[in-house]
Amino acid sequence: MENGKRQAQSPMKIFPIICFFLLCQSCAPAQPPCVICDVVQQIKIEGVDAQLKDSILLHQRHYPDTSDADHIEYYSLTLDSIKGQARIDFGYESGQRAYAVDEISLFKKSDGNFKVVYSHFTGANSTVNQNDLLVFDYKPKTKNLTIDKVAAASLSVGFKDFFTAGTPDSVARDFEANADIYCSLFHEAENGIIFRLVNYLLSGPLRDNKYLLGEVIAFKWTGDAFVKSEPYFEE
Repeated sequence: MENGKRQAQSPMKIFPIICFFLLCQSCAPAQPPCVICDVVQQIKIEGVDAQLKDSILLHQRHYPDTSDADHIEYYSLTLDSIKGQARIDFGYESGQRAYAVDEISLFKKSDGNFKVVYSHFTGANSTVNQNDLLVFDYKPKTKNLTIDKVAAASLSVGFKDFFTAGTPDSVARDFEANADIYCSLFHEAENGIIFRLVNYLLSGPLRDNKYLLGEVIAFKWTGDAFVKSEPYFEE
């Protein structure tokens, strides 16, 4: 310091500092793109527009203006960018017990692209209804999402798939009248999706029905296709 004035640093001293800063910036790992976030934005979800999706993705919980003191509605988000899964729950904190669930799961293909499965089901109390089950192909480089109707058709499961051959029609009809099948993407099964059988009137476990082979049918992802399992009972 001379005469109360700060001496200016030499440009030659500043230059190495700038170079070091730029080098650190170039070596820092790039933030990976959130593929599941982009897919959520693109898939059409009933009652959830782009603005609502933005709010849910940002805050993980959203209270719409349609709520009132007797019926407090909410949307909540569960998202795992590593596993490539997202789930949006709609329900009521008070009043009604109806709910809606939208689940999206990514399955990586051998070519580096993704197969996307979207499941939408609704319910109230113990009932559940499968409304939509769609399959898409997604290319991360172009962010192109296209419907795959052939793959969706291959994931079809009916009530007869859970019963032994030769089950009396009367037994199957009575069971089907009080039961539903829905597709779950959030579960403990290994790399795939499951279809779960639900019966509302049975007081005991489903395994007590001698005609049933199981309560769950899984489709395991192999990297290029879904492979269907035999029915089984969950432990």
